[in-house]
Amino acid sequence: MKWVITPMDVLIYTELPKVVQLLEYLGFRVEHCGNYVSATLRRGFGRYHALVTEIDNGVVYMDLHWDWLIHLVFIGVDYNKRPRGFFEKKIAPALEEAGIKYEITGGFNWWTRRNKAILRGMKVPY
Repeated sequence: MKWVITPMDVLIYTELPKVVQLLEYLGFRVEHCGNYVSATLRRGFGRYHALVTEIDNGVVYMDLHWDWLIHLVFIGVDYNKRPRGFFEKKIAPALEEAGIKYEITGGFNWWTRRNKAILRGMKVPY
C-alpha cells in the first residue's frame, strides 16, 4: 500500500509507543486523544505541536508544526522552517540513535498538509 502524504508530514517506521516515549524524552507533554496522540513543547510565546497516529502496523504518521499560543487555523502557524529545523536538530538524531527509520514526506504549509486535524479530527487520508 502506498501512502500519499505530503510535507511537515513525517512517516516513522516503528510502533506508536516508541514515538511517544521519544517525544516525552525530548520534553514534550503528551496527551492521548482516542486514535491519536497530541504532544506539545512550549518555547517562548509558541509551541511545537506533534500529532501522531499509527496508520499501519509499524508505520506512524507525525504532523509536526509550530504555532503561537493564540492562533487561528493557519494564521500564526509555521509548517515549514521552525518544525523542519527542530525535527532535523532534535527528533531525527534521536530516531537515528534508536535505529528507527523515518521519511519526511511533505506538508510545509496549510494547503499541502494532509492532516487538517481541526477539520478532520486527525484522520489521515490516503
